[in-house]
Formats: sequence, C-alpha cells, structure tokens
Amino acid sequence: MHPFVRSLVIGIVGLIVAGGLITVSVLSGRSGLSLPALVAAGGITALVGIFVFVRACVWSLRTYRAGATGSSMGIAVAGGIMVLVAALALGGLALLALTFIFD
Repeated sequence: MHPFVRSLVIGIVGLIVAGGLITVSVLSGRSGLSLPALVAAGGITALVGIFVFVRACVWSLRTYRAGATGSSMGIAVAGGIMVLVAALALGGLALLALTFIFD
C-alpha cells in the first residue's frame, strides 16, 4: 500500500472513531458523558485533519519533484479536501457542544 493511501486510511478511520464518539455523546442520556465525548471527538478530528494535510503536502512535493505534476496536484487536492472535512467536523462539534452546554 502506498504510504499516502495509508495516511488516507488512517484519516478515514480516525473520522469514523470521532463519529462514533459523537454518536455516543448524542445518544447518551447523561450530560457528564456527552461533553467529554465531544471534546475527545474534536481532538481526534483536529489531529487527523492536520496529520493527513501534512502528509499530503509532503507526498505532493515528492511527487512533483519526481516529475508527475498531475499526480502531485491530485494529492494536494486530496489533502485540502481532508482538511476541509476536518474543519467542517470541528464546526459541527462546536455547535453540538454549545447545545449541550446551554441545555
């Protein structure tokens, strides 16, 4: 498996774990569990987004230096999409956290 594809798989699995924590926090009846689960999901989402974005930058530069400009652009776009997904997830988590705080 290509190392960049491995990084994408790590990112997808991390976002699935964060989604599971969000599900636990939303479906849980206890507010003592909801907010810490949301904070953990936010931390995982931020770390995964930053990790995949940095790996995409590294592999994009390596691919560009090897002479494959099209592949380099595709890898850079994939990293940009991943960081946007992470930012959207963090925004949604912030809204859910505000919902639990003011409930």
